[in-house]
Amino acid sequence: MRSKLLFFIAIITFTFTNTLYGQITVDDSFVTVADVETLITDVLIGGNNSCAMIDNVQKRTGIDDNVGQPNGIGSFDANGTNFPFASGVILSSGSINDAPGPNLNTQSAGTTGVWLGDTDLEGILGLPANGTNNASFIEFNFTPNIDFIDFNFIFMSEEYDNNFECQFEDAFAFILTDLTTGVTSNLAIVPTTGQPITPMTIRDLPNDPNPCPDVNPEFFGNYNLLVGGPNDVNPNNALTNFNGQTVILAAQSPVTPGTVYSIKLVVADQGDSAFDIAVFLEAGSFNIGVDLGDDLTIAGDTNACSGDTVTLDASANVAIGTTFQWQVFNVATGVFEDIPGEVGATLDVTVTGEYQVLVDAGTGCIGMDSVIIEFASAVATAPINQIACDDPSNDGFEVFDLDALIPFIIGTQDPLEVEVTFHTILNDAEMDMNPIPTPGAYNSDDATIFIRVESVFDDACFDTASFMLVVNERPTPVDPGPFVVCDNTNDGSDINGFVEFDLSTLNATILGLQDPTQFTLTYHIDANDALLDQSPLPLLFTNTVAGGQPIFVRLENDNFTDCFTVISFDLVVGALPVIINPAPLLTQCDDDTDGFSVFNLLQAGSLISADAANETFQFFDSLGIPIADPIAYTNSVVNNETIDVIVSTVNGCTRPAQLLLEVDTSQIPANFLLEYTACDTDGDLVSVFDFSDATPQVLALFPAGQLLTVTYYETLQEAQSEVNAIPNIDNYTNDITLTDVNGVQGIYVRVDGDTANDCIGLGIHVQLTVLPNPVLNTDVTDFVECSDDGVFGIFDLTSKDTEITGGNPDYAVSYYASLADYTAVPPIAIPNPTIYPNTSEPQTIYYSAVNTITGCSTFDEVNLFFDLFVNENPTTVLPTDLIICDEDGTPDGLTTMDLTVKNAEITGGFDPTVTVSYHLTLAGANVNDASIPDPTMFTNTTNIQIVFARVTDNITGCFSTEPLRIEVFLLPVPVVPADLEVCDVDNDGIFDFFILSDVDAEITGGDTSLTVVYYLTMDDANNAPVGGEIDNMMYINVNDPFFQT
Repeated sequence: MRSKLLFFIAIITFTFTNTLYGQITVDDSFVTVADVETLITDVLIGGNNSCAMIDNVQKRTGIDDNVGQPNGIGSFDANGTNFPFASGVILSSGSINDAPGPNLNTQSAGTTGVWLGDTDLEGILGLPANGTNNASFIEFNFTPNIDFIDFNFIFMSEEYDNNFECQFEDAFAFILTDLTTGVTSNLAIVPTTGQPITPMTIRDLPNDPNPCPDVNPEFFGNYNLLVGGPNDVNPNNALTNFNGQTVILAAQSPVTPGTVYSIKLVVADQGDSAFDIAVFLEAGSFNIGVDLGDDLTIAGDTNACSGDTVTLDASANVAIGTTFQWQVFNVATGVFEDIPGEVGATLDVTVTGEYQVLVDAGTGCIGMDSVIIEFASAVATAPINQIACDDPSNDGFEVFDLDALIPFIIGTQDPLEVEVTFHTILNDAEMDMNPIPTPGAYNSDDATIFIRVESVFDDACFDTASFMLVVNERPTPVDPGPFVVCDNTNDGSDINGFVEFDLSTLNATILGLQDPTQFTLTYHIDANDALLDQSPLPLLFTNTVAGGQPIFVRLENDNFTDCFTVISFDLVVGALPVIINPAPLLTQCDDDTDGFSVFNLLQAGSLISADAANETFQFFDSLGIPIADPIAYTNSVVNNETIDVIVSTVNGCTRPAQLLLEVDTSQIPANFLLEYTACDTDGDLVSVFDFSDATPQVLALFPAGQLLTVTYYETLQEAQSEVNAIPNIDNYTNDITLTDVNGVQGIYVRVDGDTANDCIGLGIHVQLTVLPNPVLNTDVTDFVECSDDGVFGIFDLTSKDTEITGGNPDYAVSYYASLADYTAVPPIAIPNPTIYPNTSEPQTIYYSAVNTITGCSTFDEVNLFFDLFVNENPTTVLPTDLIICDEDGTPDGLTTMDLTVKNAEITGGFDPTVTVSYHLTLAGANVNDASIPDPTMFTNTTNIQIVFARVTDNITGCFSTEPLRIEVFLLPVPVVPADLEVCDVDNDGIFDFFILSDVDAEITGGDTSLTVVYYLTMDDANNAPVGGEIDNMMYINVNDPFFQT
């Protein structure tokens, strides 16, 4: 049989490694045409070579072009390795003797120009003429007997090195020619692409980034180099000496039976003779005879199913008169044997085996082919119906373990070869859909279950069967709970733990709503008897174990006796209460001395019974009336009362007892608290307290006439033990170890009744609090002020309040002008500290503070003081007015000017120790605002305007201010006068005198507020240099005798 897929190359993925570290072998003895013909018929075609019908064999390789060149044609053998072809033909562009592994060197055999290329290869692949070298080919004519040919091959190349496959493409071709039509095609193409197979058309480079993109990587097999690929083979273990190879490929083509074809199998190097390639052709894969088609195998997922019939057909394209003989392979003898009577063109197969046909077309040759046919079996055997008792819910549903039925269902079939599923609908079973998802725990009512047994090799091979699930009603006995009977004296003792039980009284409870005519109920001493339905107990039963024992109930369905339920319950002999004191005394303190008080009668339980925690008590007053609220019972008889008690166990077993009540003295109310405070004069949380007025206040709580004693203690233990009472409550110093961080210490007050010491008033009812004195800053900064004389100033001492108190609003600060005032009794504080004039420079000021809430104050002449200092303000000079001409082109009296031109005048000369700033208002100057941010570019807003200069001492920050008057004058607008002419009185024709002031009025337009000055040049007139003006009363024209400007 030959695998075939029409019109494309079949692919088989295989990684060529040899775990035994062997290599293939080659045979290079096929050197003549006759040798090659044998290679074709015996190896490539193989087996049925008598029907090969080949002729016109040709070959060429290196030894044919030059005796010194390699042989590139021969055969190979797997040599026991896992090479995918057991044997076959090898064509190489180098020496086939270099082909066996390991891959330890580069194959580049053959000489360019000596071992020639192949023009047919160049033509079919479109390569440049004479562009190939080192060509090896075999070529022959053949006449096929079938309509399709195919053969398997692997392409290998030294150019697979993780680089050269990006640049070089040594190639090969299988050139098939129809000698009748002349049509030629290349069978060595990349599947589905039509591309010739070269290292550049099939490559899968492992490196990232790759030197070039992968092309058809699914057809690349592996590298025999360690380059990081998933299937890399260690070169030392490689089966061949090539760097890389493709997967197994198949050359295929449809043909016409009886038509003569030529096929040329050729390989060559391209462009040079380096880096050889080879094609390995599988022995026996060139099939041109009989073809029965593909094997139908389980492994190939092509098998048939049990019960199917597979028809083998050998009749395609055979001549009339052809005879057939069908055979089957006998595993025992190892040979094919004739099947009697099977001599037709077809054979129906129903049993797994390997089948062969011998075809005689009358040509003298016998064509043959074999095929393996395997049948996947799957048989379903229906189990018996599954019957179950319902669970106690009796909902008609029960859980079935369907998986447990699988061994019976599959019988002798291999559980690894079949798969069993369960379905609720036959169609689902047949269509292999909606299987029961959890068959091992399938919850179902009465139902039909359909089985599907399917071959794991072929899901089309399956069988179905069915069985029933039946759920019977299960008896559901009701748990009666413990059956309690109190111990009694019927047997002479009420404490021995034995009584008689009437079990029949439980029947109705255990049956519940179930019909007693359909169920049988029995009682048993143990579970085994109940399960086996043996040794039922009498209904009047005396326990055999003191105190009680478990009893087992069997409730059985009379209609289906295998469906029963066993439960158990306990027989309990209820013990009677154990009375330890028949009449204990319970006392209560009287909180108002009227002889009545509230009792918690339950407190007496442990006084009456040994197991009070597990018992209940019922109380009756002196009149025999049940007490409804025993937790808060007020005695009904003044001072003393006898209460009747019935004690009951958890089982309801009872005994009688009594309780005596007595009312005694009272207690201090819980919310009563006397508070006392004292200031902490030295910060140690200790102070002296006088709480001697506490005793009359405590006694006033109680009605007059009671005999009470009040004592005070520091701790609860001392108060309870009545030791170490505080002796001097009028002069008590608090204990620092008992005082908390807030200065609070509680004092325990104990009030004892002189006649009933059992009743006491006890608790913290006096609270002492040590109040802290104000905590003040002891590092207050000195207070510096400025004045014109630098000696005396006015200080607002209250500005130091926050620095001294840290901002505590509860502190009031006082200031003192001297140590004598500070230490005087009482201290003499500065009466108005907001405007205090210092009396010396420097001067020390002392301070204290009082907490306005607590009245505690702090004095400390060592640490609580600061000094007053006075710095002198800078000396300034009232500046003259700043007169500016309005020269900005807008005659509005407003212009931009530089105020700093007055700095030196104001400071009395340049002084680097001060800074001069300007402000729009005096108030702004006093606070140094930024109303004039750039005094060099100040524009007045009114004319005339007064601004204020502030001169600040750069070291002390003291400052002085001066007003600066600014006035802006408009520019005069001169009138150009008529020329001034005079007569030459001395007739010298050259010089004369001019009175320039004669044209003043003409120039000023008669404005007497303007002054006219004359200059010889326009520059002098613009700049008015000192001494540059000319005499306006008698000017002699010295520069020009006749005309001058």
